[in-house]
Amino acid sequence: MHPAQFIQRYMDIFSGSSTFYLRDGLMLEFKSGTKAETFWLTYYIYQGLTGPLTYLHHPSEKPPPTAMFRYLSPSPANYSGLSYGAYPELQIAQPNLSVSDEALLTGYLLEDISTRVLSISSFNVQGSHKRTFAGKIAKFIKEAESKKISKIVIDFQQNYGGAVDLAFIMFRQFFPDIEPFAGGRRRSHDFADALGTTITIAWDALSYDDVAERSAKYDNIGNEWVITPRLNAEMGENFTSWAGYYGPVMHNGDQFSHTEQYDLYNDYFNKNAFPDVPLEYLHKGNSERPPWKTENVVILTDGIYTSACVMFVEMMTQQAGVRTIVGGGTPSPGPMQAASGSRCARICNSASIDGMLTPALGMNASAAVPAVRDPGIVLSMAGFTLRDQIRDGDPAPL
Repeated sequence: MHPAQFIQRYMDIFSGSSTFYLRDGLMLEFKSGTKAETFWLTYYIYQGLTGPLTYLHHPSEKPPPTAMFRYLSPSPANYSGLSYGAYPELQIAQPNLSVSDEALLTGYLLEDISTRVLSISSFNVQGSHKRTFAGKIAKFIKEAESKKISKIVIDFQQNYGGAVDLAFIMFRQFFPDIEPFAGGRRRSHDFADALGTTITIAWDALSYDDVAERSAKYDNIGNEWVITPRLNAEMGENFTSWAGYYGPVMHNGDQFSHTEQYDLYNDYFNKNAFPDVPLEYLHKGNSERPPWKTENVVILTDGIYTSACVMFVEMMTQQAGVRTIVGGGTPSPGPMQAASGSRCARICNSASIDGMLTPALGMNASAAVPAVRDPGIVLSMAGFTLRDQIRDGDPAPL
């Protein structure tokens, strides 16, 4: 099993109940002369000492009992022994490697080719674990520099994304001399316009001179519907109103907002939008020199990565010029996408929209909010893209 899957507690296809079809078809003939075409199935249970244990059965039979499925033990401290030497010895790792403990980072040294590998299986890190994550990356870089390692591989195999701020934490450490772009844009919609207009106006009206209002202003400065603390990517300045952000801007026959950016030099914004992230990792680095030249850094993916991982790779490849290597997928020739998952800048769900709608209507009861509920449908949860990622100078979303 891939080490990243151990950390994530995912079973790969060779770790339990994988279904295989042995032949194209199987013809059954009954005593009555009736014929029926069907197929055989085989379940791959686990890799035994002398080969795989499989269970062959007909579809009419019950599949193998779940007790036969392989149990995923806690992540080992050493993947080298587990993989019979296929993986080198771990040089750096967060303790208790697992998604549940938000410990996701490992590092390897390939001394014979002067290369160090940084493996990150997920960006799903919250709370104080973000500081630990940032510190481990800093330690990885410092140790590699002290050993005069000439090349770096960043391994994102099996990475499904997570917290956006981790993309900034990593990018700032590898390329402290480059300002991350990380642009985002929304599709124009009456509901979004009404919600953003109402909440931005209410936030702008809060006074810094009043203690209670100042507290509310700081507590909501990172709200997705408060646009004035964010930057207009075209102008390099803060938006002055929701109307100035909303546009609409026409592209490919559709309407969108202007492109926004995070204001990473506004620490009040950073503390609210990216809680628990050390501020020094969001600002421009003290050193103007990247630890490695662009041509000596490579990103390895298997085409799975998504979300915040896409944002980081976008900054690394398009802004810094780092190359990617992709492996995996179907065994067919031709080019392969490095990112095959969601490339949005921000996701949202119906619960968060509902949570903003009630206070927004309280601020402005006459807000032109269109109907968003079909009375004939019971909705328990819905997720959607709130903002697309936009590349600098390119109006098409990623």
